[in-house]
Amino acid sequence: MTRKVALQLAILCALAASAVPSHALPGWLEGELSLATGIDYREGDYGEPTDSEILYLPFTASYLFDHFALTATPNDRLEVEVTLPWLRVDGPVVPDGSGGPADPETGDRLPSDARNGLGDVQVSASYLVFPPVESRLPAVELSGRVKLPTGSEKKALSTGEPAYTVQVDVFKSFGEWTPFASGGYRIVEKAPGYDLRDAGFASLGVVRRFTSRLSAGIFYDWWQSGSAGYGDAHELFPYASFQFNERWSVSPYAVIGLSPDATRWGLGMALRVWIPVRNAPLPPR
Repeated sequence: MTRKVALQLAILCALAASAVPSHALPGWLEGELSLATGIDYREGDYGEPTDSEILYLPFTASYLFDHFALTATPNDRLEVEVTLPWLRVDGPVVPDGSGGPADPETGDRLPSDARNGLGDVQVSASYLVFPPVESRLPAVELSGRVKLPTGSEKKALSTGEPAYTVQVDVFKSFGEWTPFASGGYRIVEKAPGYDLRDAGFASLGVVRRFTSRLSAGIFYDWWQSGSAGYGDAHELFPYASFQFNERWSVSPYAVIGLSPDATRWGLGMALRVWIPVRNAPLPPR
């Protein structure tokens, strides 16, 4: 969830990158293409008698439009994003794209052996409102996300039903520090064989920018249980972001579980490249 906020803060540091010749694109189409991949490994029992291991390899493409202002603020941005994941699950859980696994109905048993394949595709759109630099107001991001059930239900890599998420993020820089907060709600379609329910979530965190290319932060993540058989998930995410140049960055992070039904621990890394698509560089912000 809030890993996206942390990466979005890194994106803001790269918006002034030099433009790639775009052969007189229409103004509304100018922006930045971002391609990302990474690795996410997590381990925990998630309230089950035995441990489970989940390896997640996402492939993400996003586009951040420069000129899509729906308000009087000239810095507004629209971003669209698609993520196609590959995953490997070793244990009696089904990844659900939320703060915990999906809970099977009474009497149903999940496979406990290792299986792998494509997971559920995530499609999202976000609208970011950036107030003027001198304003005391925070930046606000409103987003909606749809989980498409593209993962194999037979392999227990998906519940086989879509889910819909709405979210709001707010953040404000104070010198080198940027505190942020997030909140949202996830609506799930009823999946045969699973006891799923709608759930809320929230995050609080702070980012410290040390240099123009190095930042680090930590945030606390809370997910309301999305299955009757599991409790709420509470986790900490320390992370860092290293920007090699105006185009490339890498963001290692860790996951520390704070509740029995959360991930016990995890490690991950995201690699991202930005490709400016503009007729000319953006003016200084």
